[in-house]
Amino acid sequence: MNRRRAYTLTELMVVVAIASIVFVTAMPDNDAVIEEERRGFTEKFQADLGYARSQTITDPSDPVIVKLSPMTNEYWLARKSTPTTPILHPVIRKPFRVKVGPGTSRFSHVELVGAGFGDEQAIEFASTGSLKDDTTPVVRISVDGDLLDVAVGAVAGTVETVAADTETVVDELGKIVKKLLSPLK
Repeated sequence: MNRRRAYTLTELMVVVAIASIVFVTAMPDNDAVIEEERRGFTEKFQADLGYARSQTITDPSDPVIVKLSPMTNEYWLARKSTPTTPILHPVIRKPFRVKVGPGTSRFSHVELVGAGFGDEQAIEFASTGSLKDDTTPVVRISVDGDLLDVAVGAVAGTVETVAADTETVVDELGKIVKKLLSPLK
């Protein structure tokens, strides 16, 4: 007589428990991924500011600026004389442009929401390496829905990330709406 061997309920439960533990430990921690993107973006942004600063000190006759475009979710480094044309990246020899947001590989949870430093939406350094204006440029980003302000230090172009003030966000949005509606009057 042929007897088929079957697994007991206890054996099946042990296998399911082990598989569940392996599955849970192998899954990436989404909060850690988002925090890594936030940290990575601020480090990249600070490095790019440092490069723009060093290039401005090297050639102060045509400084390198960091131009931001929240509408297209990107920023780029360009000469002040040609602010819409990115300079070439020194390593990869392609336009020095950083795109963030959905569809990007490195910073898919980061979005540029706005910038609080004038209509030019550009950060410029003086020939001494300090910021051109006396104001502190603030770039507002959204990291998986959380609003953060990235403040640029006046002397060395260092950045600091702080939680955005909701009241300021509402005020800034009001200014943008007024600006957009003013040509219609």
